[in-house]
Amino acid sequence: MALPVTEIVYIPLKAGVDLDSPTPEAEIFQETLNFMAAQEDIQGGYSGRQIENPNILIAKNNADWTSYEAHMKFVNSPEYGPFGQKVLSITDSPHFHHLQSNPHPPSILGTAPITEFTTFYDVQLSYFDNLKEFVKRLGREKVDGYLGCAFGEVKEKIVRHEDVGNEGVEKGNAVVLLTGWESLEMHTRFEETGWFKENIGLLREGRGGVEWSHVSFKAL
Repeated sequence: MALPVTEIVYIPLKAGVDLDSPTPEAEIFQETLNFMAAQEDIQGGYSGRQIENPNILIAKNNADWTSYEAHMKFVNSPEYGPFGQKVLSITDSPHFHHLQSNPHPPSILGTAPITEFTTFYDVQLSYFDNLKEFVKRLGREKVDGYLGCAFGEVKEKIVRHEDVGNEGVEKGNAVVLLTGWESLEMHTRFEETGWFKENIGLLREGRGGVEWSHVSFKAL
């Protein structure tokens, strides 16, 4: 049975692109979101900018598909070519992969004011067990400002965002953790707690690199 997936798209904006004003680029971007939302096998999704790099990256345009095969059918369809060209007109080197999220869809993206979006790269086979244990412990703890999470394995082998397009960089297994927070400040305070310092070791062993950002998501 085909499993549903969440498409994660990184969209680095070209220099000078303004999506906050009524510009041609903003119109193109809205057209791409509308086109995505109209696809038959899409179950919904969210988009948002990285707080840390708002002028560089539209952070993780998430689309929930009925299956990996359904999304790839769309990618290989005649309609995808013109759609892709529109995206390329406002971005530099967009790329995507697929998350097998628990739960699916990752509804925390639509309910939390702020989501910490973390990807762990080059993970060992046992790393997903560490992630599940961390999530279980976090769920038992009464953490001020914590609203819930979603997590899962990436279907494809991937490289860090900064290494996309670099020859010679070997792809590896990855997992994603999405944690929802009432505010960025509350998440920052959480990382200063004794509980965090005692348990974060679960996520520091058995992996290579890590990339994280904070995003305020909105529904497509």
